[in-house]
Formats: sequence, structure tokens, C-alpha cells
Amino acid sequence: MKERAQALQLHAQGAVWEGENRHFLKKMLNKLESYLLILK
Repeated sequence: MKERAQALQLHAQGAVWEGENRHFLKKMLNKLESYLLILK
């Protein structure tokens, strides 16, 4: 039971990390897009 709880915790942490990463990537993409629009 303890192992399962640990696995769930790791999974939750991974999901949070992935969500933050995706958010960060979206922000970077938005910056790149606006930068490219300025260059046009």
C-alpha cells in the first residue's frame, strides 16, 4: 500500500511539472510569435 501511495504521489508531481512546463513553453512560443511579428 505504501508503494502505491508513493507511486501516486510521483505521478501527481509529474503531472504538475508537466503542466508547468507546458505553460512555460506556451509563454515562450507567444514571445517568439510576437517577436517574429515585429520583424515582419
